[in-house]
Order: sequence, then structure tokens, then C-alpha cells
Amino acid sequence: MSTNTRIAANEPNRTRHTLIERLKNREDHKAWDEFAGIYKKLIFGVAMKCGLRDVEEEDVVQETLISVSKNIEKFRADPAFGSFRAWLLALTRWRVIDELRKRNRPGQNAGIGPPQRDECQ
Repeated sequence: MSTNTRIAANEPNRTRHTLIERLKNREDHKAWDEFAGIYKKLIFGVAMKCGLRDVEEEDVVQETLISVSKNIEKFRADPAFGSFRAWLLALTRWRVIDELRKRNRPGQNAGIGPPQRDECQ
């Protein structure tokens, strides 16, 4: 099974807006557990497709979940502003970019550059 097929198979069909609303309460641990159970695979799949190493993929998942927690209040469930999944994927790609920038810091993994353009599309 190809990576794209695995990622597509793990994606939820629709985001439940009730779950998104519950996430706005950071103390609703059951909602956060449910959210992580649904979306961790999607986030991990994006990171994997972008050619990150295992530890970088784990960092992307963790940092994306933190970013969702910090920014969920700003998300509007309105088709005019885009879907929740598109918003989540944008947050994920930004975390991937953060990981790739770390590679280019002096003294860290010298000579290892970002993945080719088509790996992360």
C-alpha cells in the first residue's frame, strides 16, 4: 500500500463540529483524546511524506497538537474560511517547515537539506 493510500485511508470523512467546539475547553480531556486518536495519523502522515526522520515526525505531531490547542479559539467553522482539515494541515506544514529549518542551523546535521519539492505536496 502506498503512503498516499495509507494516509487517505486514515483520514476521517468529516470533521465533527461538536468535537471542535469541545476542544475549545482545554480541560475536556476526553475531547482531546478523541481528537488525537483521529488526527495524529493524518499529521504523522504529512510529516512522513515530507521526508522527515522519525524523531522529527514525532516533534511535528506534538507541536501541531500544541498549536491546535493554542489556536483553536481562532478557528471558525465556516466554509467561507476553509475547512478544519485545511486549517489543521496548514498548521502541520508550518511545523514541518520549522523542523526543516532546524536542519539548516549551524552545527546541526550539516549537509542534510530539505526534501525535494514533490515529496511534501
